[in-house]
Amino acid sequence: MEIVTKILAFLMFSTFAFSANDPIYLIYADSLMGTNTIEQKFREFSGNVQLRQGDVNVRCDYAKQFIEENRAEMIGNVVITQKSLTLKAPKINYFGNEYTAYATGGVEITDNKTTLNAKEGIYQIKPAIANFRGDVVIIDDSVMINSDFITHHRKTNNSFAYSNVVVRGKYTNVIIVGDTIINYSREFHTIATGAPALFQIDSSYIDADSMLSTSELVKVKRLKYDTLTITADTMEAFREPGNERYVFRENVQIFRDDVSAKCSIANYLKDGEGMELGGDPIVWYQNTQLFGDSIKIDIPNNQLKKLHALSNSFAATMDDSLNFVRKNQLSGNEIEILFEGGKIDKINSYKDAKSLYFFADEEGNNGANRTTTDTIRFAFKDGELEDVYWLGVSFGENISENIVYRNEKLYYLPQFRWVENR
Repeated sequence: MEIVTKILAFLMFSTFAFSANDPIYLIYADSLMGTNTIEQKFREFSGNVQLRQGDVNVRCDYAKQFIEENRAEMIGNVVITQKSLTLKAPKINYFGNEYTAYATGGVEITDNKTTLNAKEGIYQIKPAIANFRGDVVIIDDSVMINSDFITHHRKTNNSFAYSNVVVRGKYTNVIIVGDTIINYSREFHTIATGAPALFQIDSSYIDADSMLSTSELVKVKRLKYDTLTITADTMEAFREPGNERYVFRENVQIFRDDVSAKCSIANYLKDGEGMELGGDPIVWYQNTQLFGDSIKIDIPNNQLKKLHALSNSFAATMDDSLNFVRKNQLSGNEIEILFEGGKIDKINSYKDAKSLYFFADEEGNNGANRTTTDTIRFAFKDGELEDVYWLGVSFGENISENIVYRNEKLYYLPQFRWVENR
């Protein structure tokens, strides 16, 4: 017994001189056995096994150490610790010369406020880089990322996720999906490429009619859910406290309730509750199309309040679904469409304003009006046009039906645009 104790004490504190790099030490084990073969030498340890290499400590139920390779296979409740990092897995193959751990059967890394889980992974200790695959989940103090593959740099806390990536902000209702997403955690900055999409689900109370048992209609508040969807070639998220914003580039498409849009670049100011669209933007609202050099969309409290086109602005509406050629038109330096209660309340055109409006009554089409002035205002009631105001020096003409019939395009405004592939 004394001889065994001395051998164990020697192994606990001795080094393996044949290793070119830091050797793997045995600190403790309930039992051990050494074996020499022609191919290799190895030792087996079981029961409360403790190993060490430099500042890396390992605990497990069983370990098989290949001395000449400076490698150890560890099985059962394997726990590797290095400073603030803890790595857990059922099985780890540890290569001491490369300072690399190959974990299988489900692996977890925790490091301060960051946790990472996956089916399997490789952790390189010296560069502090983890490569995980299979149902990967990484959570830090700002986001949670799910993906098929993740490379995580512990020193910078940056993560590179690939394939079926989903990013959820911990303190926001925004979800980002994509093929490739890079998350710079300390800068609260995320970049998504490969067909990325943003989803934001909001709720708001709206006025609705409800039938009482007495067959009396009353106004009630009902909860309405709206989903904002934005797709693009590339998107960036900036999550600074109090300034959450997103930038979308190339082939941007936006969908929300009755509003959709496309452009080349868009800025979404979530805390400012609005969007700014550039790069040949188009916005659709029901059967109206809005164009401009840039367009702003105001959505305070999840309610659409304004569409504002700036410079070279143009709007077209097709009211008569049976006559596609008759499109009411409005142009100007600026056009704003104002909403109230989910319906159009006003449409205003400023500076060099022009309008073309086709009339219709119960008997059918009834000519058109074309006017040029400083400012044009359309007033609506319950979503229906009620009054038109021309402000400033105006030049207009009323065109009778017998003249405009089959000649509608001759009277289109010079800036006329219409896009079929909404």
